[in-house]
Amino acid sequence: MLFHEVIRATIVPMQERLQEGLDLAQDEPRAALRATCRSLATIIVTPRIAELRRLISSEAGRFPDLAAEWYALGPGQTVDRLAAWLPSLRPHLSLPDPQVAAEQLLWLVVAAPLNSLLFLPPGTAVDQTELRQRADVAAEMFWRAHASTEE
Repeated sequence: MLFHEVIRATIVPMQERLQEGLDLAQDEPRAALRATCRSLATIIVTPRIAELRRLISSEAGRFPDLAAEWYALGPGQTVDRLAAWLPSLRPHLSLPDPQVAAEQLLWLVVAAPLNSLLFLPPGTAVDQTELRQRADVAAEMFWRAHASTEE
């Protein structure tokens, strides 16, 4: 189906960019978290992603397999990649369940800006400075929430 190809053509390069960033995140742990949050924001919070999310969610009832594929390849895979990466921030962060922490991190970074973009006219540009600032705040909140008491 054409929509399945559109999903794959959109999400696969995004996941590759995310993984490249995670593989290179060798900085001091707090800086690596901030860089990862910025990367998440700039990869995910785009007019194209907002338009596809809008379309897929509106058609999820008629095409549940399409919605399931979107979720598995997009948010699901992103959470899995983050969950595999987050333990590298130990012992600085206490993460008893990296999968839950990854889900929290993802949505802390992208939920508000992506949701606001969903309700703007298609093609609306994203303010990159504001997006980076929001990502930095999300990284700091996550860091403080999960800071290890061992430090």
